[in-house]
Amino acid sequence: MFEGKQFTINEVGITGNQRVDDEVIRRELYTRPGELYNRSLLMQTIRTLGSMGHFNPEAVMPDIKPVTND
Repeated sequence: MFEGKQFTINEVGITGNQRVDDEVIRRELYTRPGELYNRSLLMQTIRTLGSMGHFNPEAVMPDIKPVTND
């Protein structure tokens, strides 16, 4: 098994939210800016947001955009 270079999370944006204050959502995140990307923590965040009851669990979808330093 070969893994590529690790990368950090630059920013976490919240879009389409009309019901809940963004701070309430950010409080439930397991992935935060400045930390290394961890797929299992991202999946845990998606499960947590889906179980809050404020969102359609099928609509909670990360939009991951890799950024290079070039």
